[in-house]
Amino acid sequence: MPNVVKQMMMRELTDALSDAEGLVIVSLAGLTVAETEGLRVSLAEQGVRLRVVRSRLARIALKARGLETPDGMLAGRVTVIDVEDHAVTFA
Repeated sequence: MPNVVKQMMMRELTDALSDAEGLVIVSLAGLTVAETEGLRVSLAEQGVRLRVVRSRLARIALKARGLETPDGMLAGRVTVIDVEDHAVTFA
């Protein structure tokens, strides 16, 4: 049985993905911590949340939303960017 913290994380992620108008799932492999934080700040300024999650948790949350992921699509830690009626620009 998952511990309480994991249950809370799953509930939050599942709720966020259920409410999102759009999703972007990316790997941040190769980015430094500073670059990742810069991206997170840039997106937050536009009202978009970037969260790094374990692949297994992302797969479960996406399945709860009715989305199946192809084998190998989610590996290691992935980043889920959930968008609620926002246009996002990357500079």
